[in-house]
Amino acid sequence: MDCQIDSGPCSRAPGGDPLTRIIFDIKPKPVVPMKRLRFSVTAMHGGKAIEATHVSVSLSMPGMYMMENNIPLRRVSDGRYEGEGVIVRCTSGRRVWRADISLRRPGEDRSGPVASFHFRVAP
Repeated sequence: MDCQIDSGPCSRAPGGDPLTRIIFDIKPKPVVPMKRLRFSVTAMHGGKAIEATHVSVSLSMPGMYMMENNIPLRRVSDGRYEGEGVIVRCTSGRRVWRADISLRRPGEDRSGPVASFHFRVAP
């Protein structure tokens, strides 16, 4: 796991760019399946907010096909985006998930993943 989501937000420098930060969080904690959750992403470059026309979180389970679970986020403040969704319960009992963060900046035709986080949900 590269993201201990129950301990707080996780941060990544996409593409190894030390000036860019993508911060990912889920609340409330502990993060459990089958409960309405609030997903948030903060995008910064050089200490300034990255403004985007589209931001989303796509949830998947590594090594196992799960139905598509894409959560659109809306702008709540400069560089901060939030949305609500549910992490489904895996019948196999697996609890490791991957969140791919996608964003599209003004003038871009499409969005693409900029950062990924692997985290574990509580039982």
